[in-house]
Amino acid sequence: MIVEKEPAEGLSTHKLLIETAKHNVLTAYSGSEGLEMLQRFPDVDAIVYDTASEDLTCEQFTREIRKQNSKCKIVGLVHRDRPEDGASCGHKQIFSDDPGGLLKMLEEEFGGSSKG
Repeated sequence: MIVEKEPAEGLSTHKLLIETAKHNVLTAYSGSEGLEMLQRFPDVDAIVYDTASEDLTCEQFTREIRKQNSKCKIVGLVHRDRPEDGASCGHKQIFSDDPGGLLKMLEEEFGGSSKG
């Protein structure tokens, strides 16, 4: 699953990137929507969470996710101009402008294909 602010135009480049690597991706546009989606689809393996989300900090989101699914890995998508937002975010953190690093991390964690 990816949780990030809805892009002003077009599709999420992060979602497209992850799908290109043969991962199935659910999309939520806020932390609250991500929590609701996880209730409907509890078998999510990992969540890529944009640490600049406006409704929940990554720390708050991680705490709520742990209540629902203790095994789900959370990756903080950190913005270089706001690195402090990802300081206590989930399992791992990666810069939002590093698509190669995101793909490499997903492959190391889950191999070539995953559920979400």
